[in-house]
Amino acid sequence: VASTLLGLLSASAQDVKEDSLSVFFEKDIARIDTLLSSNGETLDRILRIVSGYSHNRPFRLQLTGHASPEGSVAYNDSVSLARAGSLLQYISARTGFVPDSATVSIGGSGADWAGLEAMMAADSSWRHSGRVLSIVRNTPLQVFRGGRLVGGRKKALMDMDGGRVFNSLMSEVFPNLRKVDVL
Repeated sequence: VASTLLGLLSASAQDVKEDSLSVFFEKDIARIDTLLSSNGETLDRILRIVSGYSHNRPFRLQLTGHASPEGSVAYNDSVSLARAGSLLQYISARTGFVPDSATVSIGGSGADWAGLEAMMAADSSWRHSGRVLSIVRNTPLQVFRGGRLVGGRKKALMDMDGGRVFNSLMSEVFPNLRKVDVL
């Protein structure tokens, strides 16, 4: 399972626009870690780009934070936005770039369900990818009965094979959803 899931990891980067860069984060963390994944090289590239453009000509920077689905909807919304804000602070502190609404768009997408869907669609060789893809595409984010949350997409994934599939997703796939995309 792990080797097949590793093939999914490259799909995440391919599905993001070619002119974008991604900075990755640990679970529940919004602090920049230059040693995580390829962050050091990516951050250096972002700083070079921002330094070159911000001092010479107008440009637009779009930062979109994402989270993995483990947390609640509200928590994932919060941490994804905090990640984007953290990256903007990092860029500003190192380049002298002063952001304003004309040059920077910052947002958080919450749990990156679209990223998970893209990764599962890109590699159907993992024996659970079809079931995971079906859940992501066909199960509501949250299901309420009598005003109480009783299930939804994350719960359906957690219930697959007694939690084994969700545990594999948490260790092998979800780390690639914890990021900020820079366009």
